[in-house]
Amino acid sequence: MAFLGCSRGLGRAVCLEFDRQNHLLGSLLVARSKASLNSLAQEMSHQPCSVVMDFSKREAVKPLLDLLAETKMNRLFYFAGGGPHGLYSDKAWKDHLWSLQVSFLTPSEILHGVLSRPDLSHITQLVFVGSLIADSQADPGAASYAAAKHGLKGLIETVQSENPDRDIRFFRPGYMNTDLLPKKARPRAEGRPLLEPAAAAEGFVKWVMTPQAPKILDMGL
Repeated sequence: MAFLGCSRGLGRAVCLEFDRQNHLLGSLLVARSKASLNSLAQEMSHQPCSVVMDFSKREAVKPLLDLLAETKMNRLFYFAGGGPHGLYSDKAWKDHLWSLQVSFLTPSEILHGVLSRPDLSHITQLVFVGSLIADSQADPGAASYAAAKHGLKGLIETVQSENPDRDIRFFRPGYMNTDLLPKKARPRAEGRPLLEPAAAAEGFVKWVMTPQAPKILDMGL
């Protein structure tokens, strides 16, 4: 299994859940900093191979696909995402570009690469992460993130219809109680119930390990 963007939030929780269930042997962890990978490794029983890679850099995608071809992983999970919090006009354009690259363009290019490259045909399951809120409705304070997730949802649903025999999945959690959700974010300010990462991870692992499960899973409170 290849975990792309696994150092924080849902990705981290999923790695730890796979580790708890002893499914992490022979896996590949990819994150944008060595420090975050080291921190994750300290909580694990098993020590998978880890690679530092920045998902906000388009030039990193081809080396990542080449690495996946070389390592022969058969499951790919893409968790990386995020964006600036606040009014759209108040944030620098470079921050919006970062969000669009990490949350939409990079996973889109990875999906295209896996589907089009013969040397990646060994990847039999691809899972991407949307948002029960941000991929289908307005999300004030997270405009570029919502735009990216809207686009990703449309892409995945279309590619699923074009490739009905491929195991391409889309996980849609609600707002989660992680440090990726800012303290001043609307859900926290309104006192909304938040999904705990460990519970989301447990549901995620059960879902991806069930061959006949639906290809889209919504998980909220």
